[in-house]
Amino acid sequence: MNNADYWRGRFAIMADAAQHKADRCITGLEEMYREAEQTVQADLERWYARFADNNGLSLSDARKMLTTGQMEEFRWSVEKYIQVGQQANLSPEWLKKLENASARFHVSRLEAVQIQIQQQLELLYGNQVDSIDGLLKQIVSNGYTRTAYEIQKGIGLGWDITALDQRKLETLLSKPWTADRKTFRDRCWEGKAGLVSGVQTDLTQGLLRGNSSQKITDAVKRRFNVSRYQAGRLVHTETTYFNAASARESYKELGVDKVEIIETLDSHTCDICGPLDGTVIPLSQYEPGVTVPPFHPNCRGTTAPAIDETILGERAARDQNGKVYYVPSNMKYVDWKQTFVNGGSKSGLALAAGTGAIVTGATPTGKALEGYTPDQQQEIQDLLDGAPQEVKDLYSKYGGQLQAVDEKVKSGYTAYYDPSDGRVHFHKADVVTGSRYETPYQTHFHEYAHNLDYLAGGGNQAFSVTYKNSAGETFEDVLRMDWKKALKDYYKTSAMDAGSVYQKAFDLQLGNGGMGGETYVRQLMRDWRQFNAISRSDPLYVALQDELAALNGVDVEIKKFYLKHFDKFGDLVYDQPEVVKSFIGYVKKTYSPIEIGDLSDMFEPFSVQVCGIDYPFGFGHGSSYASTPGKWAKETFAEMTDSAIASPDSLKLIQQYLPNAYQEYLTMLGVMAK
Repeated sequence: MNNADYWRGRFAIMADAAQHKADRCITGLEEMYREAEQTVQADLERWYARFADNNGLSLSDARKMLTTGQMEEFRWSVEKYIQVGQQANLSPEWLKKLENASARFHVSRLEAVQIQIQQQLELLYGNQVDSIDGLLKQIVSNGYTRTAYEIQKGIGLGWDITALDQRKLETLLSKPWTADRKTFRDRCWEGKAGLVSGVQTDLTQGLLRGNSSQKITDAVKRRFNVSRYQAGRLVHTETTYFNAASARESYKELGVDKVEIIETLDSHTCDICGPLDGTVIPLSQYEPGVTVPPFHPNCRGTTAPAIDETILGERAARDQNGKVYYVPSNMKYVDWKQTFVNGGSKSGLALAAGTGAIVTGATPTGKALEGYTPDQQQEIQDLLDGAPQEVKDLYSKYGGQLQAVDEKVKSGYTAYYDPSDGRVHFHKADVVTGSRYETPYQTHFHEYAHNLDYLAGGGNQAFSVTYKNSAGETFEDVLRMDWKKALKDYYKTSAMDAGSVYQKAFDLQLGNGGMGGETYVRQLMRDWRQFNAISRSDPLYVALQDELAALNGVDVEIKKFYLKHFDKFGDLVYDQPEVVKSFIGYVKKTYSPIEIGDLSDMFEPFSVQVCGIDYPFGFGHGSSYASTPGKWAKETFAEMTDSAIASPDSLKLIQQYLPNAYQEYLTMLGVMAK
């Protein structure tokens, strides 16, 4: 391969792949901005309506001090902000400001809503930094090895290279590269300060003019639109830079002397970039942001090696301490990485100095790609390459045993894995296109996740069903706890009448099928004691037990006891039918089918158990399937796997509602891959 067009083509594809990852990150950021914007607008509208009279709300009225009752409510809110801020690892400066606000004796109406708004913006930008940081780490790490892979495959020779370690990765990410010496984190925090200041200015000036709440929220919306655009521009620009920075490290590792600048030549190409396309510079002059892209914000350019393959190959054979091998043209990225980056076996590869056939080992996807076109195979491989390391490790161990797809699907089925024949069954044409609630190839990874689950379990049983963590909890135990917490959080923050739900929960236990008032209250007391780590001999717990025992099982008196202690047990009554039904309605109204398709499957066993509702968010397997022992663990394992590989929007919700279960899933993958 000595055609310069080959190098331009391959490295342009790599740059497009990096920008595609950036686009997915931006999609997530846009959703964060929309959620924050809606929350801020709603907060402003409620605040305005609370204090406005028939003539609206003036600035002088807004600057009036909160009443004693309002101050108590304000302090309670600020305490909640501090708790959330600590959990979200918000800046110490903001947490200190909240603590100071909580300690004040007088706070104006305007100051109260400004603090409420800034809390939302602090959370927004904290999540933004985390999201961009995760993207750029992936860009650098993947870009470094991908560049080396394309070069070694292109010249047909491979030798061991050293992967970027965590220290090197952090050094690259923390190094300022622009003329003002600011990192992407600095720009995020600058953006936050600008948005906070802008929203507060719009609010103050709007009140001064006597504007309606609609005009004020419209101005706030315009502020968010500008900040949302700036966030997207930052992601694209930083992606281009760090893609170039990672390529430079790889070029140096492989001994590339010169690089060629590649620009996207179309109607959007600017006057700066267009003339530079095809320019060749020595690596010694390679400086992203100065001599190679990005040359400006939103720059789409990249580089490719400008090399004489023969000279580079001879240099490699001469300079490397280790051996140099022929790299087959059909060697997949994951195989190459395992072989030349992770120190894997070179079995089947011929030494460059010798002769003979070149044979690669089994790909980590076994026969699972048979029947797909080459382009489709590459798309599947690229998705897998971008998956969490734990998923790729599992494929590395068992992927070679995956069986080819059988397109004969049973009547009533769209896709399934059959443990009896160890094969996946679905129509590839449907898998490639996806559907309203599944991304392309998501079904492929879902069904093969079942295949991997059974392979790890010995073939006759799914590993996810028998797995227990160090605390002796099954995967389903962790799922159940996560869903209970998600419902508890929803129950506490939604507009539901908590007292009414609490009372109905007790009444439900007195009817047919109920466990009885005293049994129900004793169960709540046990849960309350365990949740708060209170011993059985604790004086408060003993007093409660004695108080309940003195009621002699009389339901009327027990209900009074139950209502009296709402402050202790109220938070535990969150998985009752009323709460589940309300939560289902909220999720279906708030999220898209793509986001909740997998989550619906994972919630179905819980909703069936609590209130008999199957297909909770519109998707699932039905109540009979959901009630079958082990199905919950198996389906969740497959759903988390297909989301981790092929559906970032779905994965985001999984991590939001099932954080502990997802971490347990990753831990389980590590055990399976050993």
